[in-house]
Amino acid sequence: MHVERLDVIRQRSIDGIGSSPELRDWLRCLIQPQLEYIGAGPGLSYFGQFWLAMATNPTTAPVLYTEAARSESLAVTLAGMYAALPPLAEETVRVRNLMTQNILITTFADFERRRNELGASDSTSWQGFSDAVVDGLVGLWSAPVTTG
Repeated sequence: MHVERLDVIRQRSIDGIGSSPELRDWLRCLIQPQLEYIGAGPGLSYFGQFWLAMATNPTTAPVLYTEAARSESLAVTLAGMYAALPPLAEETVRVRNLMTQNILITTFADFERRRNELGASDSTSWQGFSDAVVDGLVGLWSAPVTTG
């Protein structure tokens, strides 16, 4: 149920990026749907915290990632993101993927927790928060690679 709703939001993001998307556009398609889903809904949300609990449990983490892999819009987003990157060594991509996963899962849960603490009445702050997360991940993925 959650994944289907996220797919609708993500597909809307993909449809809006135009004909020459860049890394920032694809990262926005990766990040914005979860934050919109958590931040625009009425009332309290526990979706991000649920994903965090699943991701940090060795028994449930594979289930989480298997479920996410079923999303066609997520696959399109990731393929577009990788195509927009400069050439990177396989190990660099592996490490940055791991960092991105951990950053997003904990950041979504922290955003949700804070919103819940404030009574979940704000349904717009996710937009500025999403932009800040995108900016940070553009920096992560665009960072120079140490050689040698």
